[in-house]
Amino acid sequence: MSFRSRVAPPAVFTSLAELVQEGSTPEEIYDRTAHIQPDLTQGSRWPVFAARVVAATPVRGAMSVGLPVDRAKVGALNLFSDMPNAFDSTSVGHAYVLVRSER
Repeated sequence: MSFRSRVAPPAVFTSLAELVQEGSTPEEIYDRTAHIQPDLTQGSRWPVFAARVVAATPVRGAMSVGLPVDRAKVGALNLFSDMPNAFDSTSVGHAYVLVRSER
C-alpha cells in the first residue's frame, strides 16, 4: 500500500508557525488537552497562522495532542487534513492511543 500526501510537508507548518509566532505546538507541550481546529477557514485560535496555512497549503483542518515522555511534555503530535471537519472527538481518542503507545 502506498500513501501520497496531498498536504504540505511538516517543515512548511513549522516555518509558518515560527514566522508568525503562532501555532499549536508550544501550547500542547505544556498543557494536557488536545486542540482541534476543524475548519481553518472558519476562525481559529491562531488566526494569523491559520490564514497563512490556508493561503499556502491545501490544509483545512488541524489537530494537536501533547506527547508525554516520563510524565513530562516534550512535543506534540500535529495532524493536518486537506478536508474541513475531518477531526472530531473520535480522532482525539485515536491520537491519544498513538501517543500512549510511544511511551
